Amino acid sequence: MLAGSLVLLDGASRCAVAPEMAALFGGCALVGASIALLNVLMPGLIKREFPDREAGMTAVSRRA
Repeated sequence: MLAGSLVLLDGASRCAVAPEMAALFGGCALVGASIALLNVLMPGLIKREFPDREAGMTAVSRRA
């Protein structure tokens, strides 16, 4: 699901720079949706992979 959100973000950002107005709005909506999914999925992944260093790893992921 996380990889799918990243692929969606990549495709939507490419769509958002297309010259058509519908592609601009559609791409921006998809970019927002994929960022929202990543904001929900990433903390769960960090908690699963780094249960003892959750706060530090969350801070690192937000800086990058």
